[in-house]
Amino acid sequence: MRRQIFACHLSILSIKLTELPVSVILTHEHYDHVASAYRFKDIAMYDNADALKVLKAGRDNASLQKYLKKDYLWKTLPKDFDPDSWTIPSMEPATLLHDGDIIDLGGRKLEIMVPGELYETNKKSLHTARPV
Repeated sequence: MRRQIFACHLSILSIKLTELPVSVILTHEHYDHVASAYRFKDIAMYDNADALKVLKAGRDNASLQKYLKKDYLWKTLPKDFDPDSWTIPSMEPATLLHDGDIIDLGGRKLEIMVPGELYETNKKSLHTARPV
């Protein structure tokens, strides 16, 4: 939930911070990583057939209810959040990423690593969505 709510605000904030195009890079298809990605015009994701199938299907409210139970949540939900209508829309990435692809951010470069991790080549640091 925390990521879904943050991403919602991030898409709005990014418009205020820059006039440059903003993309979202998804490392995998889990609900807490993709829930608000649809708010971005440019979505990139690691090319994995099973993950892409989940992303393209979206998630209905019934499939998300288990993540809203009190024993699952670690924080109170925002007052304006409606758990009975929460869904994740179908999405299709504009860009599919592969092992070894380079994302050039200007003065920084990210290398895609299997499966779906980012390695910042000029700083030699790994950006991961999972514990290493």
